[in-house]
Amino acid sequence: MSQTRYHSLIYFTLLAIAWGGAVLFVLSFKDIQGDWDHAACGVWGCSPPLAAVGVCQAIWALVLFPIILWVNRVCPQRVARITANTLVAVGLLASLVIVIYEIFHWLLFVQPEHRIYFGHRIALATLTQVEFPVVMLLVSGLVLRGISSFNSSPETIRRTLEASDE
Repeated sequence: MSQTRYHSLIYFTLLAIAWGGAVLFVLSFKDIQGDWDHAACGVWGCSPPLAAVGVCQAIWALVLFPIILWVNRVCPQRVARITANTLVAVGLLASLVIVIYEIFHWLLFVQPEHRIYFGHRIALATLTQVEFPVVMLLVSGLVLRGISSFNSSPETIRRTLEASDE
């Protein structure tokens, strides 16, 4: 086995161990309880335990962020931007689906004086949606967009050209 391949194997093994450790660390927070567990309760509904929701969102982040970092590192900037725009578009489309669902399953059946809390209901439904990573798709798409635009900024291109001239 060549020296470079050996170092790559060690590098990726250490990354996998670090990622697994991060997952275990995040999962250790699932049983934390406090007075804030159901703090988001009202006529719009009641949230599940916030620690559980936070853990689920963090797991989605641990799944998505290595992928976007890989896309940014390996793929051309155009592909990274298309991927970022796709992630944001899917997140916005999922948010739209949540809004439409809540219109037909909550807004139409709630008392008229409680309809002013529709924004609260949408926020609760979106943030506690852990089966599909609506929030993390939006965040990871925006992060990838920011990273890819930073990498292709005129100053970065100028520095790269200057480094290649030396």
